[in-house]
Amino acid sequence: MNLRERMAGIDANLDDVQAGAEATSRAADTLIGDTGQFNGLLKGALLRAVARHVKELRACASDQRAALSELRKSLAGLRHDLRLAQREAIRPPSLATVDSKPR
Repeated sequence: MNLRERMAGIDANLDDVQAGAEATSRAADTLIGDTGQFNGLLKGALLRAVARHVKELRACASDQRAALSELRKSLAGLRHDLRLAQREAIRPPSLATVDSKPR
């Protein structure tokens, strides 16, 4: 896998995190709206509806954590590869080194 492919993977993970954040926000808004409407009178079906929304919110949060974990792994791998590439890069000698050699 090359650097370009890794960067594309990171971008995809960032998109996943963004989508998850938006879904979490929508689920939280729904939960707030439902509970605010009933002013503490949650019973039976209403309580089940709130419980369902909370479950959805937790699922979204779990998805976000998984996407972030993948992002961290990708970044760690990229950093490692970049360090290796820097070590392996052939650099020309500095001018001071060239000038100090006897001719």
